[in-house]
Amino acid sequence: MMKNDMCLVTIGIPVYNAEVYIERCLISVLNQTFDSYEVLLVDDCGKDNSIQKALDVASSHPKGDRVRIVHHNKNKGVAEARNTIINEASGKYLFFMDSDDRISSDAIRVLYDKAEKTNAETVWGSFVNIENDTERKLPAINGLGQYPDLCLIGDDCLAMYGCQDIKEHLQQSIWNILYRLDFLKKNNLHFKQHGSFDDGIFQAEMQPLVNRAVLMSNVTYYYYHRPDSLTHVVSRNGYSIREAINAINAIKCHRDACNSIINKSYYDCRCAKVMKEAFYIAIGIIKHRKEMDGTISDSQLKGVMKHPAVFSQIIHFKKYKYLNLLIYFFNFLPAYLFVKVISVIAKYKHLI
Repeated sequence: MMKNDMCLVTIGIPVYNAEVYIERCLISVLNQTFDSYEVLLVDDCGKDNSIQKALDVASSHPKGDRVRIVHHNKNKGVAEARNTIINEASGKYLFFMDSDDRISSDAIRVLYDKAEKTNAETVWGSFVNIENDTERKLPAINGLGQYPDLCLIGDDCLAMYGCQDIKEHLQQSIWNILYRLDFLKKNNLHFKQHGSFDDGIFQAEMQPLVNRAVLMSNVTYYYYHRPDSLTHVVSRNGYSIREAINAINAIKCHRDACNSIINKSYYDCRCAKVMKEAFYIAIGIIKHRKEMDGTISDSQLKGVMKHPAVFSQIIHFKKYKYLNLLIYFFNFLPAYLFVKVISVIAKYKHLI
């Protein structure tokens, strides 16, 4: 399919070693009740027949001419594949998918209609977790998946909704959200290459910029849990050296994102959420540090939990003041003692 300057929605899908799943994904996309859309696949140079499989599906489907493929000249990772999608998309709106998931037949229609009705910059559909091998519905992770029907209109409304407290109220993943493409481009929003942490960094940078968002109770996305996916390998086996370094760099990005919201009312809560994530990252690294042959030093581990705020800011926090102060003062400990204290806390909480 040639680039279509008139389509309303681009459905962007990075493709890398997805031969087993791409047919399920692509058929769900081509079976949409919505008419004006393109399917933009980014070939990230996998080692299987994913792209040929996608071409076979497209050639046999009545809407197959909507499929357009952009080829990378080498494997660049999912972050760069998504950046290619942003740069190449021709729709007014952009919808990201993973190549092993599927969407409901009315997903794009439901999200598009709501976006047009409310002039929203982002529309968030609800989703269901599915076990890949059995198609069994899985419990929601951290209570996420089912959103209320809610319009969040006004400066910082979306970010404040996400920072009510340190619980998760908005998904960190970037799929199943309809984005206005001009909103992404106006704010120069792109993905940073930090492995399984890419989505969370993008969300942290994006959410404070959104002034018009809608959450919907309609289930539009089916997220398949695979034991061999990057996210689940990390959660089951702990961090490899590469993922540990990605995690350390990701927390730095989150601290940088906090620096852009210093004057916001939710700054205190956002700092606490970042420190909560930093704590679990530190524990994950400590738990498997012996397998890394000393690659991650005590000083690097201490740096993971460096607080985004300074003392003069924290003492004026309205939420989580004492939690933030405790973490702030932890940073005055020598690095070796800091690691021991964190390890003791983790063992007490049965995290190690």
